[in-house]
Amino acid sequence: MNTNYRILSLYFKGKLPSKIISAMNMTLNRAYSTDRLVYWKGKKSLRNYKKDMPIPFGGDQIKLSNDEKSRDFKLTLFKIPFRTYLGKDRSDKRVLIQRALVGQIKICTSSIKIVKGKLFLLLAL
Repeated sequence: MNTNYRILSLYFKGKLPSKIISAMNMTLNRAYSTDRLVYWKGKKSLRNYKKDMPIPFGGDQIKLSNDEKSRDFKLTLFKIPFRTYLGKDRSDKRVLIQRALVGQIKICTSSIKIVKGKLFLLLAL
């Protein structure tokens, strides 16, 4: 785990915040530990990570708040403000975000992904 972090920080230090590097390290270690036995038996090769991989970050980096003017929520990630779009089925998503806002549930390590110029935030509650 320490070796992976040292390699990640060697490549990304100064380019990415250390919290992202740490979350990336945890994601890589978790993926390796789940497939470790299959790797050793030679039934599977190591995973290939491409440029469109989601960028992981810690749940403590997100600041949630209510938007007073509409029914949406506002969140701040790395000092960048975002507005939520919950899609057509808002019932369960709205309740989960309200529970996270109040502090009943905790936001865990989540990720952000850019697809065709659109930004997607994948929250793990």
